[in-house]
Amino acid sequence: MDAKKRFLINVKKLKDNNPIIEISRYKLIINIKNHVERVIKEYTQCINRREIHNIFLRYLFLQIANGKTKYDPVLPYKGNNYVQLEKDIKTLIIPKQPDKCQEIIDKLDLCNLCNKAVIQLINNIQQLSNISYELEKNTLINTIEFKILNHKVFINKKNYKKLSKRATDDVIYCLLLRYKMLNMNTYSLSVPPKIMSMLQDEFQIEFELFGSPMNSYMKHFCSIFGDLEKHFGSYGSFFDLTITKGNFEANPPFDNEIIKLTINKLCDTLNNSTKPILIFLIIPGWERDNRYGNYEGLELLIKNEHLVTTQTKLRKYKHQYYDYNYNVYINACDTYVFILQNDASLQLMNPMIIDKKMKKIIKAWLDS
Repeated sequence: MDAKKRFLINVKKLKDNNPIIEISRYKLIINIKNHVERVIKEYTQCINRREIHNIFLRYLFLQIANGKTKYDPVLPYKGNNYVQLEKDIKTLIIPKQPDKCQEIIDKLDLCNLCNKAVIQLINNIQQLSNISYELEKNTLINTIEFKILNHKVFINKKNYKKLSKRATDDVIYCLLLRYKMLNMNTYSLSVPPKIMSMLQDEFQIEFELFGSPMNSYMKHFCSIFGDLEKHFGSYGSFFDLTITKGNFEANPPFDNEIIKLTINKLCDTLNNSTKPILIFLIIPGWERDNRYGNYEGLELLIKNEHLVTTQTKLRKYKHQYYDYNYNVYINACDTYVFILQNDASLQLMNPMIIDKKMKKIIKAWLDS
């Protein structure tokens, strides 16, 4: 059965790209990231480069979630939602000088910089499309290296074997370069394959609401860069998705605002759908007031407790996530696990059975 019919979802039309355009976008984003680093370093030396890049990444994710990538799949246009950026500045950059927050936001000028980058890319897109290129491919011990115009990317052989079944090397190169430009390898932690298999068996879940071609276990998944990742089976962004029926796994990026938007959408969907929907939800086990601000996503779940069939919290050193890039298991953080259902779903499966299945899965996760 066609997956669109099976899961009853609607997907927005997505855009294509090519390596030369991707390299041009890469250069523009690197320039913006370097600008962000320079500005932040003016105010504090007590923050490392990786955390600075993650601040920019959280800003970018929020704009993408808010639909600000109409003209470019990565660079937002009129991306002026600074909610998470303001939290990051106050908690990570100037915790003792919150009055300087607006000054830093003005100096960063991210909305304007991204607007200019989008316009520059659009104005040059025809010229860029006509540039010829040669893709170099080298096989190393455990990895594959691709290179175009001195821009290198790497992928482990296991992931390459998986991706090459669905797309050309040119598309794979574009995908890898995009993840490299955003330092998104740190966002590759996933629920262990054994647990994903159990979700299929116990709850007939066949759709991941957050994934990537590299770390998705199931055939059907949503991902952040649908324009490229559609070649690998992605249905595009979760935030462009309309769910009316089915069982799903949701493991959103561990980002306060994205988690809040995700849970808000899931609760609205469950509260308004008359057809059975079950969500196996995984979010970080942060405290309600943490270094990233008030945990509003958790607050939303508390307000919608009628949707929570069962829940548990896993301690950091008692369970592990799986890193598909390096084929290793990692103790990342405490984790909350919820099963959310609407009334129609509850009529299909008794809560006591749900709870029993949940305990079986959690035990396997703790033992793995």
